[in-house]
Amino acid sequence: MWRIAYAPIYMFRYWKCREKRRQFLILNSRDTVNHIRRYRCSVSRYGDGELAMVYHYLAKGSVSDFYIQAFQQYEERLAKRLYEILISENENINHKIAIPYGIVSVDDYVGLEKIFWQRFVVLDIDRFSQLFRRKVSYLNSCFTRFYMGHRKSDVQKYIKFMKEIWDKQNICIVEGTNSRLGVGNDLFENAKSISRILCPPTNAFSKYDDILASIKQNPKFDLYLIALGHTATVLSYDLAKIGLWAIDIGHVDIEYEWFRLKVKKKVAISNKYVNEVPDGRRLTEISNQKYLSQIILRL
Repeated sequence: MWRIAYAPIYMFRYWKCREKRRQFLILNSRDTVNHIRRYRCSVSRYGDGELAMVYHYLAKGSVSDFYIQAFQQYEERLAKRLYEILISENENINHKIAIPYGIVSVDDYVGLEKIFWQRFVVLDIDRFSQLFRRKVSYLNSCFTRFYMGHRKSDVQKYIKFMKEIWDKQNICIVEGTNSRLGVGNDLFENAKSISRILCPPTNAFSKYDDILASIKQNPKFDLYLIALGHTATVLSYDLAKIGLWAIDIGHVDIEYEWFRLKVKKKVAISNKYVNEVPDGRRLTEISNQKYLSQIILRL
């Protein structure tokens, strides 16, 4: 593959830009989880997809020029909000921005995942210098990605540690119709209760006002776990502004499923939407009564 062929180049350039990388303070995954648990802070995560949309917005590119991802098309209003939240300096809310830890270190990565983050940093390091604030601590946006492409030594311990975030909490999972976080596994078994708001499986931002309004009208949960791609980044921030605890939880359930299967590459998961695998986008309805009883709203 081309990424393997260019790996030595990315490795060298990644090392060469180490001084630029060191200007950013990003907590590793374990410290990120510890911070969330200690301060019960809301989290907005920026991965390569969210940052790409921000770059496109700043470049004033057209919709047709933007690479359309399978789950979220480019919307200028969404891109603008992503940019505004990323550079916000609102110290009056209990909220943290998360960006990739791979910017400062790839020591925890192996194989193609390591090459991916080296390339990502090499290509975008100058943009980071314009967007990210120095001497401000960021969380790791990849704290929900703990298995695939990582060293596997302490994954079980990490999962147990992460699950303490929602331990004995009344949680509301805000997710795409086909995401089905925790269905068929024990990821959220330690939560006090689970409720769900189901949103469009793709282009969820088209329903953003309805999603936000529905939560505002009935803010009765201890913690909101949001899995809606780019939309989750914005929603977590807006919920934090009204005093709710909300975490953009991303791919945590799929990573957990891959860990349980002990697979070495990304695969489809039965009855769950897996955007990164072509076969993972063809799903059927499920009749899991426990899951269906948890749904309080469909949008």
